[in-house]
Amino acid sequence: MNLLRKYRNLLIFTGIMFLTVILELAMHSLNVKDENIYLVFVLAILIIIIEFKNIYYGLLASLITVFSFDYFITEPRFSFVVDDTNNYVSFIMLIVVTFMVNSLVIRLQNQIRISRRNEDKVNALYQFSSDFLNAQNNEEIIHSLYEGLRRKIEGKISILTLKGKCYGDEQNSDEVKDAMRYALSHHSPVDKDTPGFSGFEKTVFPVQSSVKDYGVIVISYQNKDEVYDRTFVENVVEELVVALDKNTIRLEEETTRLAMEKEKFKSSILRALSHDLKTPLTMIQSGSDLLSENYEDIDDEAKKALIRDIYDESCDLSVFVNNLLDMTRLESDKVSLNRTKEPVDDILFEVSEKVKRRNGQLPLSISYPEEVVTVDADVNLLIQVFLNLIDNALRHTKKGTKVHIKVLPEEGGVSFEVSDNGGGIAKEKLPGIFEDFYSLSVNQDRRRSHGLGLSICKAIVEAHGGHIEAFNNEEGGATFRFNIPEKGE
Repeated sequence: MNLLRKYRNLLIFTGIMFLTVILELAMHSLNVKDENIYLVFVLAILIIIIEFKNIYYGLLASLITVFSFDYFITEPRFSFVVDDTNNYVSFIMLIVVTFMVNSLVIRLQNQIRISRRNEDKVNALYQFSSDFLNAQNNEEIIHSLYEGLRRKIEGKISILTLKGKCYGDEQNSDEVKDAMRYALSHHSPVDKDTPGFSGFEKTVFPVQSSVKDYGVIVISYQNKDEVYDRTFVENVVEELVVALDKNTIRLEEETTRLAMEKEKFKSSILRALSHDLKTPLTMIQSGSDLLSENYEDIDDEAKKALIRDIYDESCDLSVFVNNLLDMTRLESDKVSLNRTKEPVDDILFEVSEKVKRRNGQLPLSISYPEEVVTVDADVNLLIQVFLNLIDNALRHTKKGTKVHIKVLPEEGGVSFEVSDNGGGIAKEKLPGIFEDFYSLSVNQDRRRSHGLGLSICKAIVEAHGGHIEAFNNEEGGATFRFNIPEKGE
């Protein structure tokens, strides 16, 4: 490639000189003054210097033009003898002009090259800053840094974090580790000019700020323009530190906010739990005390009513405690599903029996499909979903509300709808009804809601790979629809 370039340059140079000599002879034949012919020489030399960016080509062009002028123009013609001493002065001035023009052109070209480098540097820094701004975390910031440096710098690049992670080429030598410690402790880059690192062939840039130390950038340069690269990397490190600090502060603020919300949530839960535990315990305690102290003075009907209230409160308390335990197991992923294929008829029969035992009557109707339908599920957990949905319907509706279960066979599983005609759910409350401890408002004469039943339903359905939703139906009530897909769907 270099040889072809040399031949190309030689051909261009020869062509320019040939045309210059031809133009020189033509102008002389037209009786053009020698001063104007000198200007043609200066123009040719200028073109050659700009084209080849080399003073040697300029000097060679000066000699050729001088000798050609001496040979073809000055008297005696076609000889190198010079009779007029003014020609010597002209030749010397031509050489001086060549040096001056060459110096100015080279200086101008250097300024243009420096200007282009600065422009490229500014654009690169802007791109780095934009990439850092769009990154979501420190991992993405460092990855974009590595990719950007790899495109801009010729050499091996490594980014070492204080956590021991390495991006790019592995750098595990003791010398690099020593340089890393020195750079971070002295807050300055380490290279071969650093005391104690005379034979070090890399440059280590510390990445640190007043907030914290992040690590170092290790570069083994391959090009000779190391000064520009080093300045460029130092500017990039400044942008990097700003981005890392910003992200670190944001993460700390987010962690603090989450901790505060967690404490606030804990306090709310504890207040709710203490209330929900205290109320049934108080009722059980006062009812039992009344029976034991005044057993003989209370008639049989009152005794039965008290005993029924104590039983209802103990059932409520048992349901509440079981829901808490189930919620804890589901959220900690400690529940392992015991999925079996069972007929839907058998499962819903057991659900209806449990509802009858708990409510004394059966406010429940079920629509079965004509064919036998089986469901692949953990039967006990699926029954709990139905019981929680039915219990939720009875808690938050008026007396006499009816609950209806509809079975909807579908490809790859079974869907169920649990509907009531009890007035529906307020639109503003629909989005949050499956959240933990989210309780719908109830009438004062109905049983309390602990806000866990629906969130447990959601957790159980999703554990089966299904989905649950709630909406208001045309009968003036609410409908909960969920599906249980086949295992593996």
